[in-house]
Amino acid sequence: MKLVSRRLRRLEERFGPAIETEFTRRLRERIEAGRRRVAVAAAQVQQGQLCQPDAGRMPDAQRERLREIVGFRAAPNRYR
Repeated sequence: MKLVSRRLRRLEERFGPAIETEFTRRLRERIEAGRRRVAVAAAQVQQGQLCQPDAGRMPDAQRERLREIVGFRAAPNRYR
């Protein structure tokens, strides 16, 4: 990553800074908004208002609810 940033800095010094387009402006806004959401969630975890997700398996009831929300249906088991 250092190599990329160093090369980018040299290119900007040589040719001038990159022109900001609508796409890059929106992308920057989305990244900043995501960072703010992560900071709020981290603060809520620290205060005990939000539980950290478990690294283990999801309970069956949660898994089924998620499938309903997303719209996935369980595939029939052809090997029974």
